[in-house]
Order: sequence, then structure tokens, then C-alpha cells
Amino acid sequence: DDFIIDFGPGVGIFVRFNNSFWVQLHTISPEIMATGDMDGNGRDEIVIDFGPGIGIFVRFNNASWFRLDTFSPDVMAAGDMDGTGQDDIVIVFGSPSGP
Repeated sequence: DDFIIDFGPGVGIFVRFNNSFWVQLHTISPEIMATGDMDGNGRDEIVIDFGPGIGIFVRFNNASWFRLDTFSPDVMAAGDMDGTGQDDIVIVFGSPSGP
């Protein structure tokens, strides 16, 4: 297994592959991260909330970023909730504000 570390503001997110080398995924530090195999290929994707004004992105197959939403959630989690063999992502945006 590989692992992901947020080294903080100004440094960003790195992943360590095969316990041998570091690769920078992004220069922005995340608010929340979750991982799960959402496309069913046997490799986990990384879902990251970069915070208000930036939003939620997923990195498929460690190749490219795809924006899921412009809002910033309160909570995120991944798991196969419908038994398809692919992980689903649950995102809680919290209570709507307003009257």
C-alpha cells in the first residue's frame, strides 16, 4: 500500500509509492481527504476537499484531477454501499444556511 501525507501550507500533499519515493500530488493542503476504488479497477482514487472557494476534487488512477463540486463539505467517507465492487463517496455538506 502507498500512503498520502499533507505536509502543511506551502508544501502540500505528497504520496509515497511502494515505500521508495515521494511524488507531490498538489501544492495546496487539503481540508479533508478520503480514498476508495471508485472506478473498480483495483486501485484507490483520492478524493480531496481543498476548502471553501476551491472545492472537492478526485484524482483518478494517479493521473489527473477532476472537480466533483465547488462546495466544501463537513465530512467525506468512501465505501461500497451498493455492492457493485466499486466504492461510493458520501459527502455531507451540512445544514443549509439562510432563513
